[in-house]
Amino acid sequence: MAKVMFRTGGCKILIEPVEIERTTEHQVVLIDGRMESKASGYYNWFETFDDAKAFLVSQRNSAIEGLNYRLIVENEELEKVLALVENDLRTGEQ
Repeated sequence: MAKVMFRTGGCKILIEPVEIERTTEHQVVLIDGRMESKASGYYNWFETFDDAKAFLVSQRNSAIEGLNYRLIVENEELEKVLALVENDLRTGEQ
């Protein structure tokens, strides 16, 4: 009997319901017999829509945290650049 699981992935923000034949511990067996890993660099499979959505939200939050950190670092670097004084360069001071 076919079962529906939810697949995220690809290059899009996507949650796609897909009928599957069965699952193993690490793989999903599609209706046509093809097998896919439950978690890979391309697709991730979930039992519920809510689990799939939570995964995508977590990914976006991680990306935002990384960008916020990078913004802090860039602002600190900008402050150092703005603090440079021509006389300091001639004498080797910083």
